[in-house]
Amino acid sequence: TILSSEHGQLRREQRDIDKRDLQRALKYGRRESAWGERWLVEYDGITFITDSTMRREVTAYPSPLPEIPVDFSAMDGHEKAKRLLQQKPELSTSHTVIVIDNSGSMLGKKNDVHLYRDSQNAAFSMTALEFVAEQLLSN
Repeated sequence: TILSSEHGQLRREQRDIDKRDLQRALKYGRRESAWGERWLVEYDGITFITDSTMRREVTAYPSPLPEIPVDFSAMDGHEKAKRLLQQKPELSTSHTVIVIDNSGSMLGKKNDVHLYRDSQNAAFSMTALEFVAEQLLSN
């Protein structure tokens, strides 16, 4: 078994990471030495930091996304579009800014939105499902 620090447990809860994910990571994940005699264990899109004995969890977070190479034609098209919009800003007809409260109060409201872990999770999910998906699927 692995012991969870108070900080590690809080971070897993905030990020909706189950302790079983940590156990699977320790069993199957890629391990590498980290700072301060700690271990970094990565598995299934999640990074865990443990103490030097790998028996105490320090923290957990989503693994960074890998860099994807961009081919020359895509990069060239992007640069041409940027230059065109700089020269003719009127071609850019609209934009949207979405602000979602990321304060502790959003995380503190547990189970106040049916089917969601907390208010923040519900806000992000509804934004993705009701706004972003609608925009993507309407064209």
